[in-house]
Amino acid sequence: MVESSQNDQTKSLVDALKSRDQRTRSQAFEDIYVHNFPIIEKYVLANGGISAEAKDIFQDGIAILYAQLIKDKFRGESSINTYLFSICRNLWFKEIKKNKKSNQMKKDHAQDTDQYVDEPLESDKTLAVFKLFNTLEKDCQKVLELFYFEKLSMTEIAQEFGFKGEQSAKNKKSKCLKRLRALIQQNPSVYSQFQNL
Repeated sequence: MVESSQNDQTKSLVDALKSRDQRTRSQAFEDIYVHNFPIIEKYVLANGGISAEAKDIFQDGIAILYAQLIKDKFRGESSINTYLFSICRNLWFKEIKKNKKSNQMKKDHAQDTDQYVDEPLESDKTLAVFKLFNTLEKDCQKVLELFYFEKLSMTEIAQEFGFKGEQSAKNKKSKCLKRLRALIQQNPSVYSQFQNL
């Protein structure tokens, strides 16, 4: 019964995060921040990090979480909180490895995290593209989200934007995709991972 209640809460939160209503999404992200950031910060601080690093890790974790939800890659086998913790924990491991931090992970604290489900960490390139995507104009973000993530047809996108017809929506999508590709090409470290995009 408790498990069913937790599943319902997770589904409600996922629905809120994927909502087309900005206010609903914002409230859901605020709830996630309130309940999860202190835990992530405590974890990073306990493992050789500082508050600023915890904030960066948390923001990157949220970006990955949102991308996973939009692409329907979150399977619901754990709660959103557990899933986000797993993402942030993996990001912090990568950060430690990248910076060759001398602080060794505290064994007892590392063991405490074994209770969390080891969800796959979205690749660095997905996060990099997601960050570039967020620099696009809002209307471009919306067109690409509707087409690639929400799987709307060109006719539906045309109606959503008040375009004259399907061709106008196609033209807009094409221009926005070109802008994203241009942003990727302007960032050598990202572009090298996306030669075939």
